[in-house]
Amino acid sequence: MAKVEFSNVKKFENFLYLCGKCGDCSLAVKIATSKSPLSHPCAVKNVLGYEAYDARGRLIILKNLLSDKLEVNEEVLDWAYTCTTCGACRETCLAVEGGIDTPSIMEALRRDLVSQGFRFEKHLSILENIKNLDNPYGEPKEERLSFLGEELSNIPEKADIVYFIGCTSSYRTKEIALAAIKFLKQFKKEFAVLRDETCCGSILLRYGYVNEAKEQAERLVKKLNEMNVKTVIFTCPGCYRTFKKDYPEILGRDLGFETLHLVEFLDTYLKDKNIVFEAKNDEIVTYHDPCHLGRHLDVYEAPRNIIKRIKDIKLIEMETIKNFAHCCGAGGGVKSTFPDLALKVARNRIDEALEVNASILLSACPFCKLNLKQAADNGLKVLDIAEFLVETQVHEVVEVAPKTVEVVEISPGKRLMDYLNGHVEIFKGLRVGCKFNYEIVDWKTQEPKLKFYVMVLESGERPKIKISMGAADNPDVTIIISEPAAEKLVKCEERSEYAEAFGNFFNEPTEEEFIDVILHRSTKELMRMGYGEFAREAGLI
Repeated sequence: MAKVEFSNVKKFENFLYLCGKCGDCSLAVKIATSKSPLSHPCAVKNVLGYEAYDARGRLIILKNLLSDKLEVNEEVLDWAYTCTTCGACRETCLAVEGGIDTPSIMEALRRDLVSQGFRFEKHLSILENIKNLDNPYGEPKEERLSFLGEELSNIPEKADIVYFIGCTSSYRTKEIALAAIKFLKQFKKEFAVLRDETCCGSILLRYGYVNEAKEQAERLVKKLNEMNVKTVIFTCPGCYRTFKKDYPEILGRDLGFETLHLVEFLDTYLKDKNIVFEAKNDEIVTYHDPCHLGRHLDVYEAPRNIIKRIKDIKLIEMETIKNFAHCCGAGGGVKSTFPDLALKVARNRIDEALEVNASILLSACPFCKLNLKQAADNGLKVLDIAEFLVETQVHEVVEVAPKTVEVVEISPGKRLMDYLNGHVEIFKGLRVGCKFNYEIVDWKTQEPKLKFYVMVLESGERPKIKISMGAADNPDVTIIISEPAAEKLVKCEERSEYAEAFGNFFNEPTEEEFIDVILHRSTKELMRMGYGEFAREAGLI
């Protein structure tokens, strides 16, 4: 067999030797130091069982391929495409800042395989469908927007905002596109759709066909630039990630327009609006974080903010959530290459939803919806957030009038917010851009009573900070404080007194007065960002 040149993989060669073989990418559970919602991160290895399928095993195999101890054959080709490239392994890896990027290394391997003729027939079929029919499903391109019917005539051909529907919602999950269009219209946002929309090329990138994906990118970006589009909205995280991360890389330039997922757009729009959603029935719902929306683009809070606006439902989180959420199994080309594997992975995720007694599993991705729905043969309802909102009643759509007098009960959480605003020296030593969430909780129920986050805008002895309500996406740490502990913290006069009290509540918690700290980055990275100064002062390390 001809020798394979791994020119793309070799760009990552140094990272292959940084792996300490600790196994956290596969075996980690509820890391004690961070209390993370973490359980056996590799969703594929959880199904297939063998170490070859987790990040540690993949890096070992890659090293053997590069050193010619292994040769590429059909088994290696199959193995290369079993990775969903979800990125969960990267979240647990402490070998290097940000974790070893195994998903990017696997995609680099696929590019090397494709460039040297190692290809799946089914991939070639999808490639031809995209070239000839502008979609991977082999559907007639003239029927792409037919599901809109007469509604299409009510949507302008040009506007500052474009809703990019995507192939999956055009041909397989039309209900998601219809829901998105309904809300954009209901909120009186003028938007256009591309009459000649084509595949974004996401699946081509995941397979390793970079040149063909670049052709799609050039075609679409040129069209959008000619239309002077300012914002492109997506309901497909695969399309969104492709535009936001891949296009600037493969085109080597800025796109010239903003990109947003629908949940981000709606969350921002709803912030200053008095809009009430009411569900038809009392339901327990849970939310599945799509990998491309969550780990790849750091969008975690926007969908949850929207769900929490719906009356008469209760959101209960699954065992693994946000950056540690298990993959649904459909990503990275796995659904089209190994559909049975994708379904087995999805069934594990369905089990997680059933464990919290959810009757509805929500997500924000057409791929996740399709795969999870196919795996849910037990009565669990699987919906996209957009279509779930369509089923609710919107009682009021008015802007909140400015209030001249506002009487607010000062809660312990609000007092802590005011205290931190007045004692900015507490954040001395932190690097600009540091961002962390606070959750002030009821000591009896552990339920959050108030959430806010702090961002460092300027460093120094008296740094400049910004405190905002809600939770931030992709924080460095989350600090959980009981209300009685918060009441005592705000009585501290000096930073040293505050740090001592903080450390006591963390190291010697009582039933009523306690502090928990959840780390979202490696300890090494947090030290570099300046968190070590306060941690040492408080006796946390």
